[in-house]
Amino acid sequence: MTWLSNTLHVAYHPLNAPQLLTDEEAGNDGIQRKGRENLDAHGTYLEREVTDREWCLGGRFSVADIYLYMLKGWESYTDGYTVGGEALAAHYARVGARPAIARTRALDDLDERLIRHHPELRAGTPLA
Repeated sequence: MTWLSNTLHVAYHPLNAPQLLTDEEAGNDGIQRKGRENLDAHGTYLEREVTDREWCLGGRFSVADIYLYMLKGWESYTDGYTVGGEALAAHYARVGARPAIARTRALDDLDERLIRHHPELRAGTPLA
């Protein structure tokens, strides 16, 4: 959980919000390139960790699986970038297929890629 929160979670910032790291628009490309390099390394690590495991902790589902699911889902917001490989994609699919996760997505109006069906709504209520 600590690694997911202080390493993988923040590794998305250079891709999704390079403007938070520089005042120079010309610097955005370099920041995003370095961000992809970091995410590539993290994806390689995660791929090794989840290969031949059903869940992050082996045979036991935990909150780490849910957090990793959310972070893997963020790739939907990175213009085609993918974190990890087949093993991580399979983990994402297993977590997403759990009834409680599917119900949570439905309650938050999210599709299987964690993209909102109706971005103008939250819990069925129009945003103010």
